[in-house]
This record gives sequence, C-alpha cells and structure tokens, in this order.
Amino acid sequence: MECLHAMVFFLTMNLPRRGETFVTRKITRGIANIAQGLDKCLYLGNMDSLRDWGHAKDYVKMQWMMLQQETPEDFVIATGVQYSVRDFVTMAAKQVGIELVFEGEGINEKGIVASVNGNDAKAVKAGDVIISVDPRYFRPAEVETLLGDPTNAHKKLGWSPEITLCGDGERDGFQRSSDSEKERLAENE
Repeated sequence: MECLHAMVFFLTMNLPRRGETFVTRKITRGIANIAQGLDKCLYLGNMDSLRDWGHAKDYVKMQWMMLQQETPEDFVIATGVQYSVRDFVTMAAKQVGIELVFEGEGINEKGIVASVNGNDAKAVKAGDVIISVDPRYFRPAEVETLLGDPTNAHKKLGWSPEITLCGDGERDGFQRSSDSEKERLAENE
C-alpha cells in the first residue's frame, strides 16, 4: 500500500456560508443590512488588521491539484495578497453602490457614506456614519498580519486564485444575506 502525506497551510478561507462570527461574513451581512435599512451601523474592531483572504473554491481546487501529484509535497494555500479590514469594508460597500470615506483613527475611526450609486442602497445617504470602531471587538492576542506565500503552488501546480476579493462570489453572498434577512423579518411580522 502506498500512502501520501502532504502538509497544507491555509490562510483565511472565505465562502458565502461562513459563520457570522467571522469578520468577512459580519461585514458582508452588515453592509447588506445597512443598504436595505435593516441596520444603521456596523461595529468592528481593528480596521488595520491585514489578512490574506481567499475563496474556498480556489482553495479546494488547489487541494485537488495537490492530490494529483505523484510525490507529496508541502504547499501554502493562500493568495499572496493582503488587505486590511478597512479595505474589505470599502470593497464590500462598493458592491452595493456605497462609496465610503474614513475619518479619525483607532477607536475614533468612522466610515462615512461619501456617495450612493445605483439602487442597491436606497436606505443610506451621503453623510451617514455606517461604520464605527468598537473596542469590544479588539482581540487581546490579535495577529496583526497574515500573509501566505503560494509561490510553490504557482510554480509546481500552475495554480493561482481565480476568484478575487469581493468578486461575484461576495456579490452572491450579499444577495443571500439580504434575502435571508428579509425572510426572517417577514416571519416575525
């Protein structure tokens, strides 16, 4: 019997069904709710945390490619690209037509609506504060930066991520967040 062993190191993997305790899901759901008028403000912790966010579909594809190798080898499953929580919030807001500007620093930082484009965010207007930093969401043992180096996977597997941050997968996540929230509210009426 032949056995294979491979070491896999995942960095932050995202998918639309991820639990709401994860910051990416909290942000996408929060922005969708704000855009529809279901919430007024999203409270977050460290906006300067840097993460290497990738999509589960890309990571599963890489795992499959690893299993096709004749010789087991160690690979880092990551995008090799870092974004701050603030960057993610900005991109998520743009998905529903909200342009944000940030003012202040640390716990005094606020995300303010600069403009609204399209019809997805009728419940907000320029000047609304929709992002606030809350010290309760700072982690005592915060890892400030996570960044993986997928060079080995690029070279030996020909793998590179296909889904970009806040691409169509995240847009679908916004729609599912909005639809499930509407259903929940309808049940409670």
